[in-house]
Amino acid sequence: MGSLKDHGQSFEFKVQDRAGTATIPVTYRGTVPDPFREGREVIVSGVVKDGVFVGEDILGTLTVEHG
Repeated sequence: MGSLKDHGQSFEFKVQDRAGTATIPVTYRGTVPDPFREGREVIVSGVVKDGVFVGEDILGTLTVEHG
């Protein structure tokens, strides 16, 4: 089971640093980029309050696969 919890107008999830050594819980109110899903790299801006990152803006990143 993943960390993404959809509460309608708000979301809770955990983000992990690229090295995979640290995670932090995130709360976010608003619309999320399409497609927003588990394992997708995102950029979140906001502030940390009481050990939880409160997201103010979220951007999805594009990945380009070369075959």
